[in-house]
Amino acid sequence: MAIDEREVIAGYLEYLEADFRCRRFEEATYLVVTTPYLYPNNDVVELYIDEVPEGRVEVSDGGDAEVQLFKHGFDLAKNPLAMQQAKQMASARAVNINGATLTKTGLREEVGPLMMDVIQVAVGIAHLRFSTPGGQAFQ
Repeated sequence: MAIDEREVIAGYLEYLEADFRCRRFEEATYLVVTTPYLYPNNDVVELYIDEVPEGRVEVSDGGDAEVQLFKHGFDLAKNPLAMQQAKQMASARAVNINGATLTKTGLREEVGPLMMDVIQVAVGIAHLRFSTPGGQAFQ
């Protein structure tokens, strides 16, 4: 008997749900979400979710994607090709690059897709050190 597609999806969603963690620090207005997704060095991807006016939320990586690059001596701001690729990744998912921080804003009920978009762009940007001149793979 072939595996049922609903069983596959349910199993994956159970795994994801079990590995997400949320916390709010006393003085903070935002929620910190630790995801099961990993950067290339096996650090977990954390997101910061804050309520903004008009029933909307903003999902942010808190600048972590760029920090991942910087930890390995890769400065995105000094590498025009990598910056162009980062902007293309962000644009494809309608994610904003605000300084070193990735953000995406939308309705509260869209928080899941907003989170996934920021996660995908953050991990993609962190991988630029392997595929761009000036990155680790080119040194």
